Amino acid sequence: MINDKTLKVLEYNQILNDIALKCDSAPGREAVRNIVPSTNIEEITKLLNLTKEADKILYELCINISFGFDKIDEMLELVHKGISLNCEQLLKVARVLKVARVAKNNILSTPEKECLLLKDLSSSIFVSTDIVDKIETSILSESEVSSKASEKLASIRNSIANTNRKIKEKLTYYTTSASYASYLQDGLVTIRNNRYVIPVKTEYKGQVKGLIHDQSATGATTFIEPIAIVELNNELRSYQLQEQIEIENILRNLSYEIDANYYQIYETYNTLVFFDTIFAKASYSRSIKGIYPNLNDNGYINIINGRHPLLDKDKVVPVSIELGLKYNTLVVSGPNTGGKTVSLKLVGILTIMTMIGVFIPAQEDSTISIFSDILTVIGDDQSIENNLSTFSAHLTSIIKVTNEAQKNTLVLLDELGTGTDPVEGAALAIAVIDYLKSKDAKTIVTSHFKELKEYAYASKDVNIAGMDFDPYTFKPTYNLMMGQTASSNALEIAKLLGLNTDIVNHAKSLISEEDNNFNNIIKGAEINRREAMILKGEAEEKLKEANLKLKEYEDLIQVVEQKKEKLEQKLKMSAKEVLGDYLEEAEDLVEQLKEKVNKGNEEALFEARVLKKKLENIKVDSKEEMHYTKLDGEIKVNDAVFIKSLNQTGTVLSIASNKKECNVKCGILTIPVKLKDLQKIKINNEPKNENKTNVKVSFKGDYSLNITNEINLIGKNIDEAILELETYLPNAKGKGYKEVRIVHGKGTGALRKGVQKYLKTNKLVEKYRNGEFGEGDFGVTIVTFK
Repeated sequence: MINDKTLKVLEYNQILNDIALKCDSAPGREAVRNIVPSTNIEEITKLLNLTKEADKILYELCINISFGFDKIDEMLELVHKGISLNCEQLLKVARVLKVARVAKNNILSTPEKECLLLKDLSSSIFVSTDIVDKIETSILSESEVSSKASEKLASIRNSIANTNRKIKEKLTYYTTSASYASYLQDGLVTIRNNRYVIPVKTEYKGQVKGLIHDQSATGATTFIEPIAIVELNNELRSYQLQEQIEIENILRNLSYEIDANYYQIYETYNTLVFFDTIFAKASYSRSIKGIYPNLNDNGYINIINGRHPLLDKDKVVPVSIELGLKYNTLVVSGPNTGGKTVSLKLVGILTIMTMIGVFIPAQEDSTISIFSDILTVIGDDQSIENNLSTFSAHLTSIIKVTNEAQKNTLVLLDELGTGTDPVEGAALAIAVIDYLKSKDAKTIVTSHFKELKEYAYASKDVNIAGMDFDPYTFKPTYNLMMGQTASSNALEIAKLLGLNTDIVNHAKSLISEEDNNFNNIIKGAEINRREAMILKGEAEEKLKEANLKLKEYEDLIQVVEQKKEKLEQKLKMSAKEVLGDYLEEAEDLVEQLKEKVNKGNEEALFEARVLKKKLENIKVDSKEEMHYTKLDGEIKVNDAVFIKSLNQTGTVLSIASNKKECNVKCGILTIPVKLKDLQKIKINNEPKNENKTNVKVSFKGDYSLNITNEINLIGKNIDEAILELETYLPNAKGKGYKEVRIVHGKGTGALRKGVQKYLKTNKLVEKYRNGEFGEGDFGVTIVTFK
């Protein structure tokens, strides 16, 4: 169990208060504020999993579950003792049962294999629509029972209403009669002692026969119950007593219903309170951007970019800290106000948050160990009441820690050994650390002592860390550097805060040469570290750029490989046998492409694209030549033809009505071709067997596309422009254009140069030129195909 002093020092109650604010119910808030950290890893794992399930319901499944109910445990105890509940109390019990029913239904509505722990807990929820319906039917408000509660109550209230009407009719005679007008103080009927009376002027009270019930403060008015309505008032009073008795019977019966299910309702109430705390933890965990940490109970802590939950998450500097794997002890040094104490508390509070089932504000894969206790010596423990000095109180705390520390204990010591002679304080600190090491406790110590820093460096089983500072301005950055130490910089900080320069310089002269050398070494190391970090940052940025470029090359290789594969598939579909030299050429092109990629520069990337285009446009010829004879005459459907532009034979399937275009079947492909591009032929020989087809294949674009003789590249960079041209030029040539117009704009001229550099290497291009006056000048390049 974590001791109370540690919880107070680490501001655990403030964490609980923040969580409690996320609860819907007062009992939930009370329960949260009484949460005690668990030291059982199995129980903690279950608590964290419950928080995870609640988070899933709230933020992934978007199921809104409200726990707005009242505290009813004391009411249930009254019922169990035979005491009837009043209207308000009964309504509160009914509200709990309604909330329970809705919560249970919502949780059970989640997908079958989701939220199994919450579903299991929901099984203990008692659902009774009968009790809720009876209460809501019988109780109108916190102070009124409905006439629908029983037939008898309805009958009694009906009699009361009739009697009231008769009384009012009788009294109206007195208040409206001319014979009584002069006797009455006013014409209003009032009630005294639960009976109807009329206000009579005191001097005329003998003129009105009846019972006197009261007199005004001035004595001017006497309130008289006329003899004519005494019996009616008696009758009314009788009905009212019957009504009260019946209401008590109704409340008693409803209370009996609750008591009959006392244990189920009590367990349901406790389950709802627990649910409210679970969902509050989930909501709080979301608000601090918490993560589910890795758990162990062997003392290993690895907090990655942890943030103290009580500090502004937008301003706090994340801290990474590790303990318990290679080292059981960590010594943290650094300047005052540099963040040592916050880092120390961070480890403690994140551990405790984990132990109550709350996610921690840190990076994914952070690890928290579960301890049997967390012992702390943090802050000034000076005690006036016990007449203890700062050092005495400090020493008293250390004695308690060393007496209670054991293997499964986390010890957090702030400024160990301060408050006395520095030499003795440092010696004491080292001795305490050695003792805690012998106990195998996990220990984090903050200190300014040079001797303690040297001890940490010299010890193989002690790690060191330092709070980062700017070696030029001496201002803290609040970053914790594992494996490095830091100077206290007390004199430099004093100077920055305005201490007289002469005083600072004199203080420096009093420091031994050895200490000055030690501090200078630390300062020099910090300067070198910062320069190394800058170089590392630049190297990482260049590596990032290189990786992006490599990814681009790899993507390009993948595209080429895919095009190669598709080309091979098309060749297989169009011709049963393909030339071996084509495959050798294709493989050679791919190998050249890979070599270019390995160079890793812009020139290589450009050349790689050229090779890719070359691969796309290579021609495939069969080894066995197809022999045919040219024929004269009109081309008709089913004629064999030679396609000049494709260097391939085919069969005419259909001819357009304009006699200018036709569809030709080439292998399994059907393509549109202009009639003037065809030569009528006669096939002189047939394939030797059905497994071989002697064809000549050339793929030069997608003829089905709606291609114009102009492409606009304005706004593109060079890479994007070349990628578009790689697709456009083959399709434009295949469409039959002899000349096309590339619009790239004038701008800086970079895009024009990049486009024209690419055109130089394109096998489809015979020549190109800049646009002339009226064509777009240097903003346009005119391309002529071969």
